Amino acid sequence: MNMHFWFAAILLVCMIYARMQVLAIRGWIPVQTPPFMQKGANYSFWPIVVWGLVALEWWYPLLVAFVWLAACALIVHPRFFVFWYKSAGLLESATVAGTLWLWLPHWPF
Repeated sequence: MNMHFWFAAILLVCMIYARMQVLAIRGWIPVQTPPFMQKGANYSFWPIVVWGLVALEWWYPLLVAFVWLAACALIVHPRFFVFWYKSAGLLESATVAGTLWLWLPHWPF
């Protein structure tokens, strides 16, 4: 499968989860997920971007990150917060699994 697509999809899930966490923190709502998953999902953004910079063209990860940043502001709106909050565990699991899938079987070096 096209690695550009998988990179963009995994980065989108990671950024949606991060935006949902920001909205939860602003509203003083604790995210109901295991602590080890929160750490894994929080630390997944930079490894995803580094993998993209090494394995793909240098401009593609930067372009995708900026586009998804704007898209996440629209997708994870306070109006839809309840939906994203309920799916926090799934988003975290997908982020960690996607990061591991990029790095382990698709080692860029």
